[in-house]
This record gives sequence, structure tokens and C-alpha cells, in this order.
Amino acid sequence: MDFYHGSLQCWYSKVLILKNLHKVKIFLKQKLITLVCWKRNDERKRFTHPAPWTNQWKYKNHRENTKARAGSAREPVVGAETQKNMIAFYHKKQEEAKKLMSVDEDEYLNSAWADPKNLKRQLNGTGDVRWRI
Repeated sequence: MDFYHGSLQCWYSKVLILKNLHKVKIFLKQKLITLVCWKRNDERKRFTHPAPWTNQWKYKNHRENTKARAGSAREPVVGAETQKNMIAFYHKKQEEAKKLMSVDEDEYLNSAWADPKNLKRQLNGTGDVRWRI
């Protein structure tokens, strides 16, 4: 078991690397930090690194400020009216894309201009003639 007295900074206690130690206690000037490990750790891994043995180690930092701080308020990038227009434009484009996707790709083959014999019928003048028996 090793004891460290003296001037370890608070931020350093978070990234303390354990090298082949089972139990470590670190005493700082004012507060106590207790680190308890039951597995040997790789020297490149830190306590901030997600470990597969999370149920086997315990980390307490009494000097760390645990209060959540709210972020500073900032102005929106676009105005409310501009955002409404952008959303309307987006939905319009989505509806057009849905309509285009719903159209069958082979539908043009049944049209008159896609018929290969249509030109011959038009030149002979027999385009709209229907035979009845």
C-alpha cells in the first residue's frame, strides 16, 4: 500500500495511473481520495477510461465539484419565421419525393409515344382506326 502526501493537484487525481497495484490510498493536503482496485490495470488505462471490470473498482473523489452547471444561454441561429419557412420547404420537398417514388418506373412504356409501331401507323394514317367484327 502506497501513501502519497503533498501537492498532488485535484485534476491529477482523476488521471492517476495505477501500475500493478491492488489498493491505493492518496492523501491530499485537505481532503481524502480513496481508490480501491481489485484487478491489475494496464498503465495506459486511466480511471476515466471505460473498464470492463466496473463492478470491481471504486473511485471516490471528495474534492471534485459535483454540482451541475447550466450552459450559457445563446441566441437562436435562425429566427422563428425563417425556421417555419425552412420546415415548410423541407416537408414540401419530402412530399414531392414521395410522389416521385410512388410512380411506377415502367409506366412510360404503356404511353403512345413509347410504342415502336406508332410512327408507322401515323405515317400510313391508320393510327386511330378500330376494327369491328
